[in-house]
Amino acid sequence: MHFDHLIVKFSDSMTDFAQKTGFRVLDCSKIEGSECWCDADARAELEARIAPYPAAGIHWIDTGDYHYMTRLWTARLGEPFSLLLLDHHPDVQAPSLGLMAGSDYPLLSCGSWAREVLEKDPDLREFWMVGIDPALSSEAEGLKVRCFTEDDLLNLPEPVFSSPVYISLDLDVLRKEDARTNWDQGRMTLQQLSEYLEAVFARNRVLGVDICGGITSAKGGHAEDSRINADLRDKLIELLMKIK
Repeated sequence: MHFDHLIVKFSDSMTDFAQKTGFRVLDCSKIEGSECWCDADARAELEARIAPYPAAGIHWIDTGDYHYMTRLWTARLGEPFSLLLLDHHPDVQAPSLGLMAGSDYPLLSCGSWAREVLEKDPDLREFWMVGIDPALSSEAEGLKVRCFTEDDLLNLPEPVFSSPVYISLDLDVLRKEDARTNWDQGRMTLQQLSEYLEAVFARNRVLGVDICGGITSAKGGHAEDSRINADLRDKLIELLMKIK
């Protein structure tokens, strides 16, 4: 199995990573209306820009402010799929700003994209959330998801899905010793994450992976944050190269 790596760059959090890896870079930093909330024009522009790239890949999609990109990738899978979300937040908030002009979809955001997948994607078969903050797990109640909080990390069920799986990883699921983000973070260790991802790959056909999370200088990021995140990304690359 081979996955191409694509860096979708919105901010300075990905600059050093892009220069270091030599992976293909899609520079979206000049797209207006794309930070946290993705308006209709930004969505159309992003859909057009990612169209030449395979959905079945590894997508590094900048900080958690742009996690809504997962929705744009999964919409292009073209086959029944299961979604595995590793995140400290469930991202299933009801959109608060109404429908986008000329669209049947509400305004997409980093906090509501998962609800749109649940409500709008006919190919979705299963949705697992892992590492959710227990205080936020109630947001997923009544939805067709299996929600495992960070309190469940030592007792997770075997990760076997009924259909090929797409993995979305937000680095804020990790403890601060292993990752630095501009959102509140969970308690998962990098070792736990690595072992779980290895189990997922061993037991399922994986359609693709996206990875978001980090912190920009504009939002208070310092050199130590950059060092920790750079080390983490190196380890994730090594892991993905090994298990894919």
